[in-house]
Amino acid sequence: MHFEALRETVQRYKENPEEVSNMCKEIEDWLKDERIEGRAEGRVEGRTEGENKTILAMLKHGMPAETIAQIVGWTNEKVRELGRLNGIL
Repeated sequence: MHFEALRETVQRYKENPEEVSNMCKEIEDWLKDERIEGRAEGRVEGRTEGENKTILAMLKHGMPAETIAQIVGWTNEKVRELGRLNGIL
C-alpha cells in the first residue's frame, strides 16, 4: 500500500543527488529541533524536581503548607498534595 509511494520516493532520490542533499538537510534540522526541545524539557523537569525537593524539605521541618505555597507560588492544596504523596502530611 505505502510501498509504492516509498519506492517512488527512493527512486527520485537515487536519480537526483540534489534531492538527497535536501533530504539530509531536513533530517539534520529536525534532529537539531528535537535536541533543543529535549534539552528544554530536561531543564523544566530538573527545576520541577528541585522545587519539589525544597518544598518537601520545608514540610519536613514543620513549615506550614500555606507559607510554603506563598513562597513558591503554588496553591495550598498543591503543596499539601505533594506532602501527602510523599508521606509527610
